[in-house]
Amino acid sequence: MPSALSDWRLELRDITTDPAWQAAYDMEVPVLTALAADGREVRLPRPPPRMTTDRLRQHIESALPQ
Repeated sequence: MPSALSDWRLELRDITTDPAWQAAYDMEVPVLTALAADGREVRLPRPPPRMTTDRLRQHIESALPQ
């Protein structure tokens, strides 16, 4: 089954390598963001713990910028 996530790339970031990231996200890891068409990073809603893989995919797809 095709997924809207096929067009997106996952990038892992170590927040300890950038003081701005660490200040912004220190107590909120993991943080999901998507790059909007205009180049802005758009923060996606944090997924609940223990979410199944299929529900996580749906959660991310529904929050992606159009």
